Amino acid sequence: MNLKESIRRILKEETEDLSSFIENMLTKTLVNDNKDILCGVKVIHPNHRESLPDAFGNNIKFTSYKVTFIFIGGYGTKNWPKTQSVVGKYETIMNKGWELIYDYTDLAVDVYSTEVKKCD
Repeated sequence: MNLKESIRRILKEETEDLSSFIENMLTKTLVNDNKDILCGVKVIHPNHRESLPDAFGNNIKFTSYKVTFIFIGGYGTKNWPKTQSVVGKYETIMNKGWELIYDYTDLAVDVYSTEVKKCD
């Protein structure tokens, strides 16, 4: 990739918010295929992420999208106790999601997970 292509790509990323595209893509694939364990995903654009100050008091801006996978889990669910098997299922789904996003957008994202008792 030459400099001109890199600049175009960066400018395109700066002007586009791919949050809804990524969220829809993951919902139509991973969420629909794993409804027994995955409720949904939430995607946040880097500009909308909360920044934190560094050691010198300067706010550090995020450059990656934040993707949160919402799993069914916790006490009283079929995924309790949270064994290595359950963690492995969560991680496999999150890895597939990361790879899917990267394959389609060329973006590396930050992935997180949270648990709920049941899908709303």
